[in-house]
Amino acid sequence: MVDLIVTDCDYVVVGGGHNGLVAANYLAKTGRSVVVLEQRPYLGGMAATQAHVAAAPHHLLSKGAIDSIFMKTTQIAAELQLAQHGLNVIDVDPGYGWINEEGDTLCLFTSAEKTALNIARFSKKDASNYLELTNAFYKILGLQRRFFGKAITEAGAADLIKVALTLTGDRKTRKLLWRLASVSAHEAIAETFESEALRGLYAYWCAIACPPDVDGGGIFLSSLALIHQVGCSRPQRGMGGLIAALEHSLLSRGGVIRCNAAVAEILVDDRRAQGVRLDDGNEIMVARGVLTSCAPQVTYGRLLKPEALSANIRTRLNHMPANLSNMCPFKVDMAIGGPSLFAKAQQRRKQIDGADIAGTSFMTGTLAEHMDHAAALRVGRMGSKPPIWMTVLSAVDPSIAPEGQSVAYLYGSVPWEPEGGWSTQAGIFADQLVRDASRYLDGLSAEIGRCVTTPYDFEQQYAVPRGCIYHVDMLPTRLGPNRPASGMSGARTEIRDLYLAGSGSHPAGGVFGMPGKLAAMEALREHQD
Repeated sequence: MVDLIVTDCDYVVVGGGHNGLVAANYLAKTGRSVVVLEQRPYLGGMAATQAHVAAAPHHLLSKGAIDSIFMKTTQIAAELQLAQHGLNVIDVDPGYGWINEEGDTLCLFTSAEKTALNIARFSKKDASNYLELTNAFYKILGLQRRFFGKAITEAGAADLIKVALTLTGDRKTRKLLWRLASVSAHEAIAETFESEALRGLYAYWCAIACPPDVDGGGIFLSSLALIHQVGCSRPQRGMGGLIAALEHSLLSRGGVIRCNAAVAEILVDDRRAQGVRLDDGNEIMVARGVLTSCAPQVTYGRLLKPEALSANIRTRLNHMPANLSNMCPFKVDMAIGGPSLFAKAQQRRKQIDGADIAGTSFMTGTLAEHMDHAAALRVGRMGSKPPIWMTVLSAVDPSIAPEGQSVAYLYGSVPWEPEGGWSTQAGIFADQLVRDASRYLDGLSAEIGRCVTTPYDFEQQYAVPRGCIYHVDMLPTRLGPNRPASGMSGARTEIRDLYLAGSGSHPAGGVFGMPGKLAAMEALREHQD
């Protein structure tokens, strides 16, 4: 990694997460001089993979993202030739599933037909319904891709008209789309499926994307069909493998990277971004622009002086929702000194189809348990049986743990601030999450050490408001021209040559890369000389 003193350049990119690195790569491809500034000692943000347990230096843990299915819907990897820069992708099939304590599993395979056969073990009606819905979801996802693949300045009324015309001849799909866009995910699931296995799988999947109890969240049921279009894959050596490829690609194009370089202020003069001032007092001036992959609340609220913003922006900034439902991420990442297996569930799969589920991401909970937990979180409590997500990452990627040992990724949803505060509750919550996971997963007793990340830790370490991994909640009302807020959509800002390139901007959060790419395209369009 290069760490240089820079006095000026064409572009500065604030934030060395995946979106910032994607943006920097597209800028550098045109021959522009680019400097990436990252406040942490290493790149990647919530897509980083590091040895977080001192007693286990060869166990690589991922606090944030582990899959890259959304980036697979784009051409970013091909356009940046990331495979030539070291990106190796591991396909996982089945990638996701639902599990109960008896070892029953519903697996989500890349093949929709194979998945339906699996669902039929729980409900033949659900299996038939699933295939029919998946075909409709393919059409909805196709429309979303057309809209989300463009800058918001291009994806305007004309695209919405095209969407409407496309659905005109498909009354059934149109009716489904409008229905999902008007009810919560919980309501859509309850009225559509009967088996607890499929209900529980959908409930957890939708809860990761959007608060599952808000109207309009039903539309996120369609995103599960992405697995049948692009499959589930993970970069080798964790998500850090993607970051390393983006870093290598940028350096090969002449880009400069500075870690431990926190930005204190974006310098603005005559309503134009002139450069940045670092925490150490040094300034870097730009000839063409500043791109920031930080949360918009950070960009507008911390990095810009209030007088640089209009009154409307200041007002809207205070109302950007971030984990507004109080459903916040809580992580325990474990370095384990032996194998970790879904032993009971694997034995049952041998009797069904022999599928290898060692590396599958399993989710738990009935729909009733999900609804109970979501309602409890809104008032600052935990549900009676909180659903959890478990993945043994080393099962499909042995490069992240010593031979015969393993890395486990445990995820749950918690309130932003539990009674007693995180200083006393973090260990209690972590112990409970590990105990809950042990009901499904064998081998956790060989733990070497763990890394616990609370919502407060996510905010402090990654500058994401209230631990919101998407920066701004992925509410249906906060997408397209309303992301992150009405009148603030797209990469451009009211300050000339300042662009938003992070998950809180169009088109969406997650390991996607499109916010970074679209911001770079907007910046380049502004300076076509």
